[in-house]
Amino acid sequence: MLPVDVRIRDASGKELDGAGYAAAVGGVCGFSLVTNLDDAPGDYTYTINEVITIAEARALPNNEYALVEGVVTFMDGRNIYIQDATGGLVLYLNSNTVPETLALGDLVRGYGKKSVYKGLVELSGINGNDEAQFMVISSGHELPLAIKTIEECLAGSADTLQCTRVMIQNAVIGALNPSNNTVLTQGEYSINIYRIPASVEAPEGSHVNVIAVIGYFNAPQLRIAFADDVTTLNAHLSVSP
Repeated sequence: MLPVDVRIRDASGKELDGAGYAAAVGGVCGFSLVTNLDDAPGDYTYTINEVITIAEARALPNNEYALVEGVVTFMDGRNIYIQDATGGLVLYLNSNTVPETLALGDLVRGYGKKSVYKGLVELSGINGNDEAQFMVISSGHELPLAIKTIEECLAGSADTLQCTRVMIQNAVIGALNPSNNTVLTQGEYSINIYRIPASVEAPEGSHVNVIAVIGYFNAPQLRIAFADDVTTLNAHLSVSP
């Protein structure tokens, strides 16, 4: 149970006091009072927002609102990728509201409208300066990681694996292109790494292990946070006759 203190002015401006309790899963809820400040005492409407899992938020119809929690795994401007035990999604923060101190490993809570942009599931319209919509709960959490094949990443990119952090092992990397796509191939399957960090050193054709978050922009893509997330296993050798 969560204690709630409600303060309302009546038509004469006198403040009326009220107190009670609102149930909330996990002891967390948002609270809003829908009324005009000078309304006479009467019946009022309260909205309680309970934290739901990311999987539940992803399953909502578009334009429904959700409150979720997750660990930050990747950041791209206003796009904040988060993950919990059930999946991942993007919190799309309003312009100029991304906290300067926000970091990977932060456990955050976000409240926004479910939307899908180019196939990427988001909660949008979030004011990062308003703790009712976005807040850092704690920091320094271990980043989730699952070993997956490119085939699995492609198959799950639209739903279960989208926005989750994965390791792809022993794949072949193409020519590095920090401003666009770099192709990563494993057997007969390939996926693009979008905007690979410029400081990555991996010769074209070399075998690599890659840690990335699965993004989506009309098609699945990988997003890499750090150059160290690409590990070269062996360099491609050119043999001249």
